[in-house]
Amino acid sequence: MIELTIFFMAMAFPLDPTQQQSLYTEGQQLVQSVNGGGPLDMFYGIFLNNVRIALIEAIPFVGPVFLGYSIFYTGEVLQAFAVSSNPPVPPLILGAVTFVFPHALIEFAGYAVAVTASVMLVWAGIKKRLRAEIRVYAQEVLIAGAILFVAAATETIEIVTSETFLTLVLWVPIAIGIVVIWVWLRRVHTRQGQVAPTNPL
Repeated sequence: MIELTIFFMAMAFPLDPTQQQSLYTEGQQLVQSVNGGGPLDMFYGIFLNNVRIALIEAIPFVGPVFLGYSIFYTGEVLQAFAVSSNPPVPPLILGAVTFVFPHALIEFAGYAVAVTASVMLVWAGIKKRLRAEIRVYAQEVLIAGAILFVAAATETIEIVTSETFLTLVLWVPIAIGIVVIWVWLRRVHTRQGQVAPTNPL
């Protein structure tokens, strides 16, 4: 919920024309760098970019701050795309439509797992359970990477096929997977008596 709040707040605050043009150009360059090759190149470009973000978010203390920054920046870029399109689209509408495509929520889930790992490591240090948490931390970072792998594959399929029906069908196994991972994380931390004081999801 925190991620979604930051995302839509970024889309709600109007940008000045100079900043809007700058963000639009940056967004276009990122899209072109990802879509410049074939499907495999596209997949690797998306995956490596998302994993790079998640690894920073998994760093204790740094992670939550960077999560907020990256989500806010993404919202601003989408706002720039919405306003610069012909005809212009209300930014909040574009933001809502983005989540029709399952890759968006999967990416948010992957980032949430990464930042949860960083928060839990700090919490374990405060509770003097750091040694026991290290193994769980490593597992969570790997899970975040696996989630982002699925997100990149899903986004690549969405772009290559452009099939709305297939996109909607993909929601079923993806939703099940997200719930299973969330339940597993809760059980692991409950078993250790280390439920985090905040939940990025």
